[in-house]
This record gives sequence, C-alpha cells and structure tokens, in this order.
Amino acid sequence: MIEWLEEQGSAVSPEADGPAGSLEAAMRRFALAERSPGVVVVVSDFLDKGDLSAALRYLADDRFDAYALQVLSPQERDPAAGNIVGDLRLRDAEDGQTTEVSVTAALLKRYRATLDHYLATVRETCLRRNVSYHLAETSTPFEKIVLTYLREGGLLRG
Repeated sequence: MIEWLEEQGSAVSPEADGPAGSLEAAMRRFALAERSPGVVVVVSDFLDKGDLSAALRYLADDRFDAYALQVLSPQERDPAAGNIVGDLRLRDAEDGQTTEVSVTAALLKRYRATLDHYLATVRETCLRRNVSYHLAETSTPFEKIVLTYLREGGLLRG
C-alpha cells in the first residue's frame, strides 16, 4: 500500500482547483469525481484558512470510510524548542502572504495555547463529521504513521 501511495503521489491536490491551498475545493472535486465507495485518507496539516467543516462535509457520505491524518513538523508543534527569538518575517507557503512578528516568550506561550485549541477544534470537527482523526509529526516515518493509524482505525490487523 505504501509503495502504491508513493507511485500515485497526491491523488488530490488543493492547488488544482479553487484558491491556492483550498482544502474545501479539493474535497469537493474528489467527492464529485469519486463515485465508488471506499476508504479515504486525507493527509494534511489542516492549516487551511477555509472552513474545515465545509471541506469535510464532502466526505460525510455513506460511501466513504473517511480518515484524517493531521501531520505537523516538530517546529510547528513547539517553535520554542528551536530557540526561535527576535523579529521574523513569515511567509505562508500556500498563498504567499507575509507577516512580521517579534518572537518573545509570551508570544510562544500564546502560540502554543492557540495551536492546542486549533488541534482540538480540528479533531472535534472531524469527529462531528464522522471522520476518524489522528495527529502525527513529520519526524515520524510516514510508513509508521500510516500503518499505526490504520491499525488504530481498524483497517489493518497485526
């Protein structure tokens, strides 16, 4: 399965339809194109500026057994561990927007609280839409993430 995924690349790319990085547009395109029932695994950071619930509604269909795998880097989870301080200009990799920030201990504390709240919101939104949810870090090998997640979700035995 891992080899097949690597050969396929990204089956649905958010950039291919709608605004750059639009998860909702990608999920809509997928749901309209895929008429067969089956398992859907969405691998994303879910750091999307759109409405996550609206995006997931396309998977809340009886024909799909849907799973969301949220993957973040260790630096995204805990920027303080990288000793990030001072003035920075950050650029959104998906839409190119930039913002300037002064990184302080107080800002990092607020970032962590905001991230924790957002992760809980993503998880709750997935579960409300009957989409199984799992959070992982990019530091974990992809094969381990997918196999562990699929076992936890009951798709694999062993």
